Parts: sequence; C-alpha cells; structure tokens
Amino acid sequence: LRESEAVAKFRAAKANPFSLSDEEWKELEETVEHSFPLFRKRIWENPYLNISEKYLCLLYLSGFRPSDMELLLKRTSGYSALTKKRIARKLSKEL
Repeated sequence: LRESEAVAKFRAAKANPFSLSDEEWKELEETVEHSFPLFRKRIWENPYLNISEKYLCLLYLSGFRPSDMELLLKRTSGYSALTKKRIARKLSKEL
C-alpha cells in the first residue's frame, strides 16, 4: 500500500496540497480498500463520519505522519490527534 502509485501522488502533493483532485482521492480510496477490504463498509459508508474524517482515515492507513495528514487536508497542527479520537468515539458508538 505505502509503495503504491496513489500514495506516491499524495507524497508528492505535500509541496502543493491544493493540487489534489477528487479523482486522486478516489484512487487512494480504491488502493486502501484493496489492502483493507472492510474499509468501505466500516469507514467510507459510515454515515456518522464526515468527509474530512474519512480522508484522515485514508491517509492514516496509507502511512502518513500526522503533520503530513494535516498538510494534505489543509488543517492546523493537532487536528489529526483530535480527529482520530473523535473517529474512535463515533466508531465505538456503532458497535
């Protein structure tokens, strides 16, 4: 997964995160789903998660560091830690 072409595009996009297209996010989603078959059901189709939280999950599973995730999502420092906690709470409610 971490060596995939989709992940490489995101690593290159750290220099210009505004260049990421919806198609590139879709490609990353498909790449992650290939490695994690339950991703679509558990995360992507989860009605309690917003799109930023879903994108954070994609980046986390793709091996990005928190600072890189925040850069790619155009968020402030500390966003990924707080959001991961919020995602965990939302997913635990579902069980």
